[in-house]
This record gives sequence, C-alpha cells and structure tokens, in this order.
Amino acid sequence: MRRGRIFLKSGCLALSLMLVSLALSAQQVDLIGVAEIGGDQLDRSGLEGELGEGLTNNMLGGISAMEYTGRDDLYIAVPDRGPLDGAVQWQCRFNLMEIKIPKTGKGPIAFKTVKTTILSDEEQRPFTGSAAQYQPSSSSAGRLDPEGVRLGANGNIYLSDEYGPHLFEMRMDGAMVRRLPVPSRYLIKNPGLDKADENGKNNWGRSCNRGMECLALSPDKTLLYGLMQSPLLQDSLRDENCKPYGLNCRLIEFDIATGSNREFLYQLDNKSNKLNEILALNDHEFLVIERDGTEGAAAVCKQIKRISLQGASEIQCLSRLPGCRLPRNVRPVKKATFIDLLDPKFGLVGESMPEKIESLTFGPDLADGRKTLLVVSDNDFVKEKPTMIYVFAISSGQMVASAK
Repeated sequence: MRRGRIFLKSGCLALSLMLVSLALSAQQVDLIGVAEIGGDQLDRSGLEGELGEGLTNNMLGGISAMEYTGRDDLYIAVPDRGPLDGAVQWQCRFNLMEIKIPKTGKGPIAFKTVKTTILSDEEQRPFTGSAAQYQPSSSSAGRLDPEGVRLGANGNIYLSDEYGPHLFEMRMDGAMVRRLPVPSRYLIKNPGLDKADENGKNNWGRSCNRGMECLALSPDKTLLYGLMQSPLLQDSLRDENCKPYGLNCRLIEFDIATGSNREFLYQLDNKSNKLNEILALNDHEFLVIERDGTEGAAAVCKQIKRISLQGASEIQCLSRLPGCRLPRNVRPVKKATFIDLLDPKFGLVGESMPEKIESLTFGPDLADGRKTLLVVSDNDFVKEKPTMIYVFAISSGQMVASAK
C-alpha cells in the first residue's frame, strides 16, 4: 500500500467514478436475520461480586466492539467500562462468542458465550472501568474503557481505549504486549469523573467519553485506523453551557511496524451525531457507523456510511480544526450512506430500535458467495434491554466493483 499523499488521477472523471462507487449504497444489501441477547444473561468470568443496584460483575452486555476470528463461528466481543457509566470497579474483559449464521442465509441465528478473558497490564494487574482510577495501583492497572477491537496477523488483538485515548496490543490470554503511541494532541491533561468535570478542566485532547471509539485494521494487517467519536476539544466550539460541539472528526492511520501516522478529516452530517465503529473494505474504503443519540421511534439517524480516502487531504500538520466549517484547501473523506437501518424495507423502525449501534464486523461468507456483515448494539448493561445483532448479506460483486 502506498504511504504517500493520495491524489485524484484525472480530475472530474476520477471524482465522478468515485462518487458512483460510493453511491452503490444499499443496493444488493439484505437483512437476513436478527438475534437478541437478553440483558439478564451472564458471561463466563465467574466474577459474581455485587456492583450495586442489582448489578453483578458477571453481566453479559455493554458490547462496544466485535471482531470475527475467521474460524469456527467464533467472535471476539468486547464490553466497555461496565455498568453505571464508570461508577463501579468493573474488571475489563472480552468474551469469545459463538454466533452461527445459516450458510443458506435463512433460519434463526444461534449464539452462546464460550469464554470470558480478563484484561491485564504488563504486571498482570487487571484493568478497571472505574472513571476514578486515574493511575495504576498495587491491585489495578488503572482505568480502561475498551471501544474497538481488531485481530492482528500474529494472533494478538488491538484494543482502542476511550479514556486515553490509548491503543494497546494484547494477547488472547488478556495480557498486554505493548502500547502504541498516540499523538499528544489527542490526550487530555486533567482527568475527571464525568463530562462536566473533565471537559470543564480541559481545552485540548479528546472530549469526555468521546475518544477513540472506532478501530479498523487494513486487509493486509499492517495499518490501524482510529476514528474519534466526536471532534477533539481544540477542534470544537462551546455552547452556552460550555458543552463542546462540532462536525470535524479526526481519522488517524497508524503504521503498526514503524509507529508513523497520517490523519484525515471525517465530517459529521449533524453536530449531534456520533461515530461508533469503522471497518475496512479494502486499502482505501471503510464502513463507518454514524448515529444520533435517540432510540425507538424518535431515532433519526442510524446509518452505516461508506467512505473513501482517495482524494482526501492529510491533516496531521493541523493542530486545530474549525468547529463546523472545513479548513481552507482541505478535502474530507468522501462518504455516502451504505445501509440506513431506519429504511422501512428492513422492518427495524419503531420502539425496539436501540440508541447505541456500536459494532461492525464481517462474518463468514454464505453458500451463494455473499458476505455477511454483523451490526451490533450496546445495551449499556441494562437488564431490560437486549443486545441486538443484525446480520446483513452483501453481494461480493458489489464489494469488488467498489475496490476497482
């Protein structure tokens, strides 16, 4: 893959071809199944301690990232920092789940939890989801809010953390291998317990609870892509309540071997939207979840965008971005709607639509050659809310045509 700046080859013609590619959108995309994981189900951690309000340390929920292992219908499912928004000492972990999708694309989707693995640092101290654990202690590795996961070529997993944001390489036994360097402009200097506290004490770095929510791995497994959920504080405006807002989110590319990076600009459709996952299609195109913060019949935006880096400007030299307008001479990534979950043809519109659509992963191909795409919700560990798994079938010909 070329590491240099990407340019359009032939002006308007190349731009037109790119837009045609992106505009393939939801054609030849079918919803073939929906599965529900009850909010009262338990994982296989064996941790039964009470967390308060009837919650326990072995709840199965809060899934913020999912990755297909490529074998035996097994998926890595990563919950975030635990129940009650970082107010409890939740031991961070990942679950190995078996999700069986019928090869014919017809029939129920079966699932079960196979194994639960606790995440720990280099000294075998477990990470905690507690927002108050700013530094490691003798018994804890410090706070962690896992939001993205991808499986590397060496069998290790890469995790993105929203608290830092940090980027970790971990073994499948949960132990840390290394920390990949994240540029200082993404980091805050003064940690806090909640948005009012943390955003009030910082004007630089990621916005509170809006860190590196999205993580992708290039098909050749040499590059990681971290996409921020919202604009950085220095790239934001503030409303009358000092709440940050804006449109310009940073997409950062990490070279796994060298540590070098590039950045691109993803512009939100609406300042109230958030980004929740990114998944590589090829070496320059990705799927991205862009959604609003509402659920049920009130939901307005639950979309999977298809984006392209071709023709996009590199912005790593820009320490600040305007809040809502594009910087001069900067071209954002091109994007178009690939799947609109609120399209009536899928039958998902209504009271059961979750607020948080958070995970994307490809699954095994169907017998007819179509690819499966799993779209997964985060139930925030609420017992009354199930985790939803939506399985789509996508024409492989559509994917190939787009890559050309």
